[in-house]
Amino acid sequence: MDGLVLMDVTFTIFIIIHLFFIKENLVKKGIDKSLSIGAIILSNIILISLLYNNTPLLDVGHFMYCGLYLPIASIFSKNKYILLLNIIMLATIISSRSYYKGCVMSQIQKNKGYFTELNHSFNLNWSYIFPLLLAISIYNYEY
Repeated sequence: MDGLVLMDVTFTIFIIIHLFFIKENLVKKGIDKSLSIGAIILSNIILISLLYNNTPLLDVGHFMYCGLYLPIASIFSKNKYILLLNIIMLATIISSRSYYKGCVMSQIQKNKGYFTELNHSFNLNWSYIFPLLLAISIYNYEY
């Protein structure tokens, strides 16, 4: 599967699932509602930036998803539905990074952008961060 298609499909499904969570009142606490609404807005930003090939906007969306949404959902959410979706998304990210030999979003944005450069400046290794977030999400899901 083409990386761009994977991104389009994944974030579209992500939006649909979060809309379902809200519609079915599966997210009740403030943090969880904020995460769902934020995920919908963020996913739309990423999809629009992919559609219009807007690297600066994709860079911001990439940062917000990986640097804010995933850690906040992993660490602070206690909602089983959000945690399960987070587990699925993190497993998908880890698998796609292995399959595509790196980050698909970074490849699409040609490793350019303020946050991409910042990521390299701090020498963050997401091959360790994503499994750590996955382990935290699994732990929080179980307990």
